[in-house]
Amino acid sequence: MGFDVRTFAVLVRPSPKRSSPEAFSDSAFDAGSPQYVRPEDMFLDIQGRLFGLPRKSAQELGGLDPADFAARWKKFGRTGMELQNIDSIPPQELAEVAASLLRCPQRRKERHPTLLPIFPSLGFYKNIKPNLPNFFNDQLRPALQFADEADFPNLVSRLQARIKDGTWADDSVGVVAQALFAAPAGSKAIAPEAVTRHVGPLLRDYSVTPSRPITVCNRLVRAIQALLDLEADLPRIVWIQWLTAVLRVWLPLFFLRRCAITTSAAQLAIEALKSGSVPTAKDLTTNLLRPRTILRGSAGWLNQLAPLIQNYVRARFELSILLDLSNLNEWLAMQGIDASNGAHNDRARGELVTYENVLPKPARTLAGLKLSMPADSGPDKLRLDAWLNAMVTKKASLDGLARLVGASDVCDLVEKVYAHIRPEYEPLNSGFTKNLREFVAYNLGAPLKRDRDPTFPDEFNLIYRGEAGKRARQISVQPGPRLLGLLSQLVGHDARITYRATAKLGDLLDLFEDLGIDFRSNPDDFEQLKGDLLRLGLMQSSADAAEAAALKPLYSF
Repeated sequence: MGFDVRTFAVLVRPSPKRSSPEAFSDSAFDAGSPQYVRPEDMFLDIQGRLFGLPRKSAQELGGLDPADFAARWKKFGRTGMELQNIDSIPPQELAEVAASLLRCPQRRKERHPTLLPIFPSLGFYKNIKPNLPNFFNDQLRPALQFADEADFPNLVSRLQARIKDGTWADDSVGVVAQALFAAPAGSKAIAPEAVTRHVGPLLRDYSVTPSRPITVCNRLVRAIQALLDLEADLPRIVWIQWLTAVLRVWLPLFFLRRCAITTSAAQLAIEALKSGSVPTAKDLTTNLLRPRTILRGSAGWLNQLAPLIQNYVRARFELSILLDLSNLNEWLAMQGIDASNGAHNDRARGELVTYENVLPKPARTLAGLKLSMPADSGPDKLRLDAWLNAMVTKKASLDGLARLVGASDVCDLVEKVYAHIRPEYEPLNSGFTKNLREFVAYNLGAPLKRDRDPTFPDEFNLIYRGEAGKRARQISVQPGPRLLGLLSQLVGHDARITYRATAKLGDLLDLFEDLGIDFRSNPDDFEQLKGDLLRLGLMQSSADAAEAAALKPLYSF
């Protein structure tokens, strides 16, 4: 049958040998492939990476479920306990006590729900499945390094030091933790792990000198630095809850921002091929980073989340299709074949049959390169503006190749190839796209109805979601009371350190805007947020102060 659109779609579709083209994987536009776990488990996994506590499989644990805290603790932990077991309390009861001390809201009806990761030693007794993504490498490390590459090692080192021991050696929670969670026999002592840097181009604005970070990354670093400053003044459990909340809010919003930028990159690529012109690096960057907000803060129900995820999945494949097409065109050129020349058609068809039987390898111009932001130059980088200009220059040969495959031109080929991939990857009810959406929804506080725990409601939530009828796939962006308290504390600390002043409502709105959430454009949304802050006692009452109203933090130091 020959090399056609269906054959090309098979090559582009992810496989065990190649998830995406080499130039796209770990590029500035690869937002990762996170899956959903409970927020506390995500932090527990990140904590394990910071201290070299690897995930264990059921096979390594003699058949035990890696997530079963009670079974692992009874088998590996209680023999190392330093507490005296008075009256021979059964191990099961001790396990129940240990689990109840660290109880968090349930996501499913489990006997031992997710545990609050108070100290790294907890990682000896619980971890997520080994086949799930590495949340530190996939999300946290890029977010921190995208913000400040130079200070990245110092920030991680400070974070490790505070998580490991805390400021106060006699902290009561620390004393109990050391007693209950002794290291299993034969395990190495817990110590900060050397953290390598993110591999691949950074997602920053390189159209200015020096380059600037995207706002969500910059705000994450400031939030973590504030928590490191506040650690000595907060109860350990409160501090860990706040650190967990920062990660569970910032990382999904960082992921959504990356999704939006990748979507814009694919749209700009298609527009350049249709128009035959490429904007300047500065204009490209402006378009990639626009708009600043991607979610609307609203008590009403809006379909905001699903389109962001589905558009990213489509954009990811569209960029992959164009990269593979560019690579294929280059590969034919190396054989002396010009796809725009009809006299070469028979030779091209013969070479395409050969190409079909091998895994696509990067040709000379793409080998060893990763797609990077406009104006981000380097020996291992393929600048977006440079790649778009190269495709526009070779548009005639790319169109000729598209016609050989079975499309009218390169843009039509992208549509037809994606039409073959779409039924498997775009639906929200299963697979890749569902995992991405649930990663965001679970961590922002909107578990499925069957996983909600009415006894221990999640008050660090940012969103709610509807699941049936007209509200299916819709969300309400409405911060929970404890999240508002945390964010008010963070902007208050920032204002005190930076300006030696009291934080205002406008500072909180600026934070939301930097995270990608708009509470300003709709008066009803603004008044709803303002009313919540007044009701919780987090803002001084003032009828006409508007954004100048002073915030009142939970704690005064």
